[in-house]
Formats: sequence, structure tokens, C-alpha cells
Amino acid sequence: ERLRDAAPHRQEEVAVRNKLALVYVGLLARDYPTRWPSAWTDLLVLLDTGPALVDMFLRICTIFDQELISEEVPRSEEEQQR
Repeated sequence: ERLRDAAPHRQEEVAVRNKLALVYVGLLARDYPTRWPSAWTDLLVLLDTGPALVDMFLRICTIFDQELISEEVPRSEEEQQR
């Protein structure tokens, strides 16, 4: 019974983390390197604070790849030039 009660909270927590990573990637796409040149460094410095930040870093890297790098996702010429 406890597992059943905890499961939705865990799924919600994962969804929130994924959304936060998506927002960070959106900011990277918009502001790096012109307005936020230290964006990656700011993130890397936090890795020493614990596993939760390592998890966020990996989520950000995964979403960064999916949204901006991967050629598996069709993109317009304008998007490819960024």
C-alpha cells in the first residue's frame, strides 16, 4: 500500500525534473553564449553538491541532445544554423 501511495509522487517528481531540464535547455538555446556565457560552467560547478545535481545534469544533456543536436529530429534550416 505504501508503494502505491508513493508512486504518483515519484512520477510527478520526475516530470518536474524533466520540465526544469527542458527550461534550462531553452535558456541555453536562447542565451548561450551571448547573454549567458557561463551557463555550462555554472552547471558543472554544481555537480559536486550531490547525486540530485548529477541527475539534473544528465537530464539537461539528454534534452539538449534531443532538442538541439540530434539529427533524428527534423529541423528547419534556421534551426540547424543555430
